[in-house]
Amino acid sequence: MKLGIAICILTLLIFAGFISALAQSGSEKQSFERAAYYKKNCAECHGSEAEKKFNADLPEGQMVDAILNGQQMETPPDMPAFAEKGINEERAKALISYEGDQAIATVLPGGKIPRQIISVRIQTRRRLNRESGARRILSNASSCCSVLG
Repeated sequence: MKLGIAICILTLLIFAGFISALAQSGSEKQSFERAAYYKKNCAECHGSEAEKKFNADLPEGQMVDAILNGQQMETPPDMPAFAEKGINEERAKALISYEGDQAIATVLPGGKIPRQIISVRIQTRRRLNRESGARRILSNASSCCSVLG
């Protein structure tokens, strides 16, 4: 019985740390207004609906690197580095997601959505599924401990 209680307490402590980390990253996401940031810093080059200079076929890591470290373009202007302007990896991913959302809102003639836009939405959906899977694991662990107690 004592071993069961000890295991339950240890499990709860581990998950409490995990939840704390999720809460901290969640509050950071909430404090970042991706739409306002995009309109102020990105729309001039990429367009208000992300219709210019946005290639959703690129791997997410490559897009994040371009946002954080900048990138030379074939024709000016170059992509500036935003790491020094307060953008971290999570915020870069939020901006990429926002660009994808804006691009989806722009449907091509004939009502067809470009393949690269669908690709961004699938990647975003997969990331959200992974995050919700972590929440389900936490929920199952807490109900397991309540049964042991």
